[in-house]
Amino acid sequence: PTDHWRTYCYVVGLASLCTMPLMYWLQESPAFLAMNGDAEGCAKALENIARINGKEPLVQEATQQPAAQDSQAAIVRRRQSTCGRRRSMTEVAVSLQSAWTSWVLFLIILLSLLDSARSFMVTGSSYLWKDLFMMVDGQLMSPAWLNVIASVAPIVGLIISVQLLWVGVRRLAFISAAVCAVAFVALTSSSVRLAAGSLLLCIVAVKSTYGPLGTCASLIKAESFPTELRASGYGIVSVAAKITGMLASTLVESL
Repeated sequence: PTDHWRTYCYVVGLASLCTMPLMYWLQESPAFLAMNGDAEGCAKALENIARINGKEPLVQEATQQPAAQDSQAAIVRRRQSTCGRRRSMTEVAVSLQSAWTSWVLFLIILLSLLDSARSFMVTGSSYLWKDLFMMVDGQLMSPAWLNVIASVAPIVGLIISVQLLWVGVRRLAFISAAVCAVAFVALTSSSVRLAAGSLLLCIVAVKSTYGPLGTCASLIKAESFPTELRASGYGIVSVAAKITGMLASTLVESL
């Protein structure tokens, strides 16, 4: 035995540390800022979102200090209007607080099921491909080369999914899941599994959905929870997915 795995852990940890400065560019969601009465921060967040998406800002300097020529009465009216909006937001937040509890619990259960199914599929199938490649006759190419070609599929899937972002994250996840399901159904046929070309095509189709499904799942988890619960909800769903991933690898090895 060697200590090469320690070097791997150091490299992975260093890569994670390098991403920490990127947190500086992250910002709170406009909904969170509005619920906490930070109208100026909410306006800046909306303007930043509009700028990234190439749209005209929806908020036209609504929170800037009034110009010098504005009358004192206009300033008072603006302040009263702002206070009224803040009180309205507070009342809405209180009325929705009880509904949030059940809704967040429903989100955790639903997203745990979705991400667990994805993790189960990815982990279990990753253990399966090597065995399927060993079953082909090897006339077209060796099982090792088939595995090398299939290993490029996740990157190709990500490149293709970038071009399909216009359909939306949820639709992209549905399309990826449908492609994966069709390829798995095709693999149930012995004629498909025993032919190197058709086997490689089906495996590439499945592995090309690894990246899009994982990315879409991460985005959906991040978007679904409010800011106060985002880290906890994201973590609970991710832990559930990891557990099912471990079960998948265990089942594949035992079967």
